[in-house]
Amino acid sequence: MENSGQEILDKIKEQNIQPKKRWEFLFKNYLLWLAFGLAIFFGGLASSATIFIFQHATWVEMAPGFSPLKRLWVNLPLFWLLSLSLFCFLAWYDFKNTKRGYKYHPLVIVLFSIVLSMLLGVAMYSLGLGQKLEEAFFRRVPLYKQMFRQGGRMLVEPDKGHLAGIITNVDSSAITVEDFLGRSWIISTSTDEFQIGQRVMLIGQMSDDDHFICENIKPWVQRVGPPPPPMFFQP
Repeated sequence: MENSGQEILDKIKEQNIQPKKRWEFLFKNYLLWLAFGLAIFFGGLASSATIFIFQHATWVEMAPGFSPLKRLWVNLPLFWLLSLSLFCFLAWYDFKNTKRGYKYHPLVIVLFSIVLSMLLGVAMYSLGLGQKLEEAFFRRVPLYKQMFRQGGRMLVEPDKGHLAGIITNVDSSAITVEDFLGRSWIISTSTDEFQIGQRVMLIGQMSDDDHFICENIKPWVQRVGPPPPPMFFQP
């Protein structure tokens, strides 16, 4: 034992190992708590956008012939659910590395993080942050827009009476809709309630001359509050 103790002392001297100061441990602990708080905050944002999509993306119910599984897949806010999972994982990782985090079971920490994020998400959603975040991501984040377009392509079936896309032009008597496969459609309609960049679902039928006769237009995502000015949706 004495030899072992002496070997340890010799190794400490040889490698010039210095004990860490107390403030370094405290600083690391505070950083972990800050990272945990940020993970919960961003998890709350993801939760608010998830709630907004589930509450207001009801347009797919109009599509005839959609199976329940297909409805679920198109409506599923996969991007936001993955984001929420990521931030909950980061919250768990940060919490378990805090001073007393090791005492708690990982499942308890994960569930605690999810509950906190969801509660914060409900509060953010009630303040309108979920809607603003979802719309901002659709306009500014290519990955999110591409994932959204992928789901929308499942709805582009004009021969079956429905298609979905984005309004690219509005004039006095018609709107132009670019579907999620890239084809443009001119739809005669009153334009008071539509804006450039708005996502819509069209129900109707194809005519003999390869035009889509629209019978009903539904916003892809039902907005809360007054509509934004036309430039709001433009990239």
